[in-house]
Amino acid sequence: MNIKMLLGVAVLASTVSVGSATAGEMGDTGLYLGVSGVGSAVSDFDFNNNRGGTRRTADFDTAFGGLVRVGYDFGAIRIEVEGGTRPIDIDSVSGATDGTGDVDLYTVMINATWDMATGRALTPYLSLGVGAAIGDGDISYTGSNGSVQTKDFDDVAPAGQVGVGLRFGMTEAIDLTAGYSFLATTAEQAHIDETVQVHSVLLGLEFHF
Repeated sequence: MNIKMLLGVAVLASTVSVGSATAGEMGDTGLYLGVSGVGSAVSDFDFNNNRGGTRRTADFDTAFGGLVRVGYDFGAIRIEVEGGTRPIDIDSVSGATDGTGDVDLYTVMINATWDMATGRALTPYLSLGVGAAIGDGDISYTGSNGSVQTKDFDDVAPAGQVGVGLRFGMTEAIDLTAGYSFLATTAEQAHIDETVQVHSVLLGLEFHF
């Protein structure tokens, strides 16, 4: 998990979009479809195995996934429905060996986005969203006594997110987007109320109709 690396990618992507700006118009109203690739750093997660047992901490690898958004652009404000998937591999489990497994994180969000008009092709934005996060997967590891332990995940929890970024009008109908988002959700299991934090950088396209 390398949050600084992900933020660096976001800055680089934004710089590239600024340097390549040649044309485009912002502020048009109507339906749009957005697709983005996403790289995410997920916070460490505390859990107990399926039988209770010792409290462990799982550390995750950087996750790469995708987002799809469908919304309506009112000019300065956009309202959209967003669906996302992030397959997350386990890097290690504290106090154990051979920590393996994966957790698929799915999100369904409703976002409100404010576009800050600049009169140019490049437009900064700020977004807020609420919705649900779904975690599905398992973790397995070898405990200190040599036995193999497992933890299954099948959780649905409320989630919230905030995002910032840039839109660049490549044409009147297509925008290049680059941004950062912070998503937080919870997981309650085995007397552990754990907050899960997801830092993401996004790069994608929006198609306006």
